Amino acid sequence: MCELAELGGCRGSDERHHIIQRGKGRGSPDAVKKALNHYRLIAFLCHYHHQKYGQSRWLREELIRRRSIIFGKEAMRRIINSIPWETPQPELTYEGIMGDESG
Repeated sequence: MCELAELGGCRGSDERHHIIQRGKGRGSPDAVKKALNHYRLIAFLCHYHHQKYGQSRWLREELIRRRSIIFGKEAMRRIINSIPWETPQPELTYEGIMGDESG
């Protein structure tokens, strides 16, 4: 079921959505592997919502916020901040994603 169903307008079959896009890890296979394989960093969105919001900062923040409620902020902070980027990616740390809500 689409994780954005409450927004309405769901159309198409559900698709796996990587909360941190694979392209962000180019040049760092360990980062890609960790980001892609962690079940807490995978969402399911209908085709419509995946196409409409898939690459947006809003969606990444919203899905991390929801997972922080379910699994706890510290658990999500630990998972995200442990991704071994080849070069520093401050915008892809938990704090960078969540902005003012990270505290």
